[in-house]
This record gives sequence, structure tokens and C-alpha cells, in this order.
Amino acid sequence: MGIKVDGKEYGLMKKKKGLMTVLYEFWGGLSGGEIDYYYDHAEGLLAHLSGRVLEVGCGSGRVLVPLRKRGLPIEGLDPCPELTAICQGRLNQAGLDGVISCGGMADIEGKEEYVLIYSSLGTFQLIKCWEEAQSGLRRAYRALKEGGKLIIPLFLPFPRRFDTSNQWIICKDVQNRSNKTRFIEREKNIHDPVEQLIFSTQRFEVWMGTDCVEFSEKTLFLRWYSHFEFIQLLQNIGFRQVEVRRNFAEDEPPLSNLMLFEAQK
Repeated sequence: MGIKVDGKEYGLMKKKKGLMTVLYEFWGGLSGGEIDYYYDHAEGLLAHLSGRVLEVGCGSGRVLVPLRKRGLPIEGLDPCPELTAICQGRLNQAGLDGVISCGGMADIEGKEEYVLIYSSLGTFQLIKCWEEAQSGLRRAYRALKEGGKLIIPLFLPFPRRFDTSNQWIICKDVQNRSNKTRFIEREKNIHDPVEQLIFSTQRFEVWMGTDCVEFSEKTLFLRWYSHFEFIQLLQNIGFRQVEVRRNFAEDEPPLSNLMLFEAQK
């Protein structure tokens, strides 16, 4: 018994480790300049405002836990119970407090409680419904203190996500030399350019030699936004100042498909 990839069948071994744990270990080492970027913003805001920080789409705590270790009063939201449990466990293991809840931007509660609300890369684009996306931004606006900031990182799905052949494409292939495993992320996409929606099927696999020891598959909708479209959306909700950056680190060259929207209330 095995799994088929591009018409070929590969052996499937008995599970040795939960896939979420493997993904957490993989993603836990990827941060780029995100941690410093969010820390600098939060520290600057907390210098003249009292309140908390909220990460929407905190996942396993890849960014949230290091920020909490630096002393930020931060909370997390994520729709996946498995990931919120991992994030909470990492905080507990480090002897840190922090509120980690299940939910997304549409579940933000409170009024004028946060100095900074930010979403992890791509999280906001998982909201398929246009009205729900606007509602989530309005909730974030109400939850921010006057002078607080909302940061939404978006990416343009060019070029690979426009492939409508519905064939599997490898988008990540990483060898973990410490335990001789290999992590592969595949996807196949169907794109509707008029609706600015992509129906994506994603498969996460863990390999040992020629055997796939575990895999998980999920489907999702991904909405993309243009530069000026999203600025207008934020301004219509009430944000008085919107700036766009192209990289987390100012001294790095701009990334071709990344847009960091910084909106101040």
C-alpha cells in the first residue's frame, strides 16, 4: 500500500511522528526578518501607548513565541486547534504566559485593547468571502487603540499559482540531515482571475529514503489583492495612514510578490 504522486506509487510506512510536529520543527526554523520587524513596530508603539499585541494566524508560534520571549505582551489566534495547542505548549515549556485561542480575524473581540494587530503571511488571503474579509478588518480596526497599527502581509500568486493544468507542483523540498528525513510540499491550483480566487490543493509529505512515512492533504481558497485595491479597502474602513513595504528588512532588496500593508488608526 502506498500513495501515488504523478502516476507513480511510493511506499507508505507506519507513522513515527505526528505531521504537525514535523511541520512545526520545519517552520520553526524559518523567520527571515519577521521577528525583528514586528518587535520593532510593537516596541515603538508601546513606548507611548499601553495595550497588547495580537497575532492572527499564529500557528505553532514561529513568530509569537520569540516575541513573547523578548517580553512583548502578545496574544495569538489561529483556526487550527492542533497548532494552537503546539503554540501554547511552547509557551508553557519556556515558562511564559500568553493567551492562545482558536479563531481568525473575524473572531477578534474587544474595543481599543491592542496597540498592534498583525497577521502571519497569507493568513488574511485565506478568507474566501469578500464581505467576511471586510468584516474582519473592521473588527481589527475597532480592537485597535487610537494610534495603533494593523499590519497585513500579502503576496501576489505569480507565477506558479496561475498554472491551471491541475498538476502537482513541488514548491518546497527540504532535506533534514539531522534525522535523515525529507520534507516536501506540493500543490496544484485552479485559478479564477475574474474573482481573484485560487482553489488550491496542498499536500505535505515526510519522506525517509524512498518511503513516505506520513502525509496530509488539504484544500483551500486563496484570494489575492492588488496594491491600490487593498489600500482603498483599508482607507474605506477608517485607517488614516497606510504605507506599503516590500520586505521585512529595510536594508534588503524588495521582494517581487510581497506587500506589507502598515495601516495606522
